[in-house]
Amino acid sequence: MSEISGARKIILVVGALALVFGSYLTIRIISLANALNESATIVQGLQNSAKFEDLEVFEAGIVKLAKAATTANSIAHDPVLAPAEWLPIIGKDFAMVKAIVGPAQELSATAQPMLKYLGELRKQAAAGAGFDSKAAHALRDAFNQFSDAANRADVVMQGIDATELHFGLAEKLPPIRAKFHDTAMAMQHLQPLIKAFATVLANPTVNQRWFVATQNLAEARGTGGLLGSYAILNVKNGKITLAEAGSDTKLLAAGGVNHSALPAELNDVWGVDLNDWRDFNVSAHVPYSGEIIAASWKKAFKQSIDGVLFMGQGTVAEMVAATGPITVQGRTLVAEETQSFLSKGVYAAYPDPAKKNKFVARFMQSLFAKLVTSPPNLPSLLGFVSTQKSADKVYAWSADADTQTDNVAQGIAGVVSETEGSQTWFTLNNAGGNKLDAWLQLKASYSLGQCGAVTADGFAGRKGFMAVVVRNNAPKSGLPAYTSPRLDLVPGTDYTVGSNRTLLTVYAPVGASAASFKINGKTATAWAAVDRKHPIYVFELQVDPGSTQTVQLEWVEPVTNLEGHSTQTVPSLTVPAMLNPVQTRVVSKGFCSIQ
Repeated sequence: MSEISGARKIILVVGALALVFGSYLTIRIISLANALNESATIVQGLQNSAKFEDLEVFEAGIVKLAKAATTANSIAHDPVLAPAEWLPIIGKDFAMVKAIVGPAQELSATAQPMLKYLGELRKQAAAGAGFDSKAAHALRDAFNQFSDAANRADVVMQGIDATELHFGLAEKLPPIRAKFHDTAMAMQHLQPLIKAFATVLANPTVNQRWFVATQNLAEARGTGGLLGSYAILNVKNGKITLAEAGSDTKLLAAGGVNHSALPAELNDVWGVDLNDWRDFNVSAHVPYSGEIIAASWKKAFKQSIDGVLFMGQGTVAEMVAATGPITVQGRTLVAEETQSFLSKGVYAAYPDPAKKNKFVARFMQSLFAKLVTSPPNLPSLLGFVSTQKSADKVYAWSADADTQTDNVAQGIAGVVSETEGSQTWFTLNNAGGNKLDAWLQLKASYSLGQCGAVTADGFAGRKGFMAVVVRNNAPKSGLPAYTSPRLDLVPGTDYTVGSNRTLLTVYAPVGASAASFKINGKTATAWAAVDRKHPIYVFELQVDPGSTQTVQLEWVEPVTNLEGHSTQTVPSLTVPAMLNPVQTRVVSKGFCSIQ
């Protein structure tokens, strides 16, 4: 009865509209309802049947969606219909419809060029003749636009109450909203890979050698994790081939690292051996590590490295989703199992480090061989990344200045900016020599406080606060010996299995002066230095299994420079690549007035 009653109310309202505004308004509302239902039907059809094997069929559906969404958007924003937002029953309904149709139109419109260039590149992959650099960069740019549109659509969709919708959309919106969210998440995960692909093909006429650094995020370093394995890709005339792949065994046997790219004043900050391949990437500034890898490979093997890609187990899992299952030594890994096995399970399966390294080397060899010879399985990849929980990141460094400038502009260079403003970073460096960071859970917050403070250098400033919460969820028993040693302790020292020693480094804004440090509410001290003009503070944390360490910092950061100009920016907090998602919160009370 309630449904019938609601339908009668709508009929009465529409009848009233016809009397007040005439038949034009009635016809437009009916047309809007038809366009919305057509859009919803097309989306459901794409959702249910699209497998991306035939991009032309999928693209045709997107074109139909764009037309229907454009019609709905045009009607919804008709000035004559503006008063409908204040009408009873369908007023809220109409306002929500106006909010929906714009993002839907933008999403369908930006999808078309992306699908076009994706189709071109898939044909090139199938032909095996090499990728066209222009098409790769066009795909990247189109993908960026589509990803931005997907994020905006997701924000709008999540704010809509489906129970207040009519025109038959109340039942159709929730699954569509879920698909919009999945799409936005998938784009966020895929975007760095698309950008890295374009970077590798940036100089198609020049023969290049790219080093793929696979970081073991279970043992944290400043750029993400310890360099556990690698691959060498040759790029010639747009064709990517695998030259070799292996574990860190070959690197360690090659001798010391050329770490001259790291400023001398940072050499002793983290208390590590920078000559070791396992310790050179301690700074948050990824280009340091890219230059070190290139210089060290040249020193050891007399070969130039033109670029370096950095990634961890989370990205490797995405690659397995694209290639399909990888079988090595009788063990088959699917995408859903890859991250967990490579960060935890491999140590139980291969307690002998030599056998573990052999497995990893063969796994990477098989994975990259498949990647460079087979088109990606798009349905598998998209389905996996839409639910991916890893906080892994992809970074790229290029020896070519123009390409590196582009990497910075695309946000994949991992640069710690030297510019002034409210920009902060934090990193972890495992000091226990174990693989326990696979169990870490992190939270971080950065907030801008009151104005009117003065920095130690006498600049006008404001207070800043940062907190990092580090929780160790490692078990106290059942861990393989290779996973949980404490190499920082004197041999024979008793320790709790699952415990770890972690070096937390916080990068305060350029020109900031620290006021206080606390660990678990108690006054603490930190090792202080400067990296990329940022004051950095290194805290030594003992994290037992099941325990939490909370580090709090207070500082005064400048709001003006030497010339008295404002240096204020929207506050940002950059977190390290991790296996587990990092919860972040950034708060600002607005800009300070400058006299």
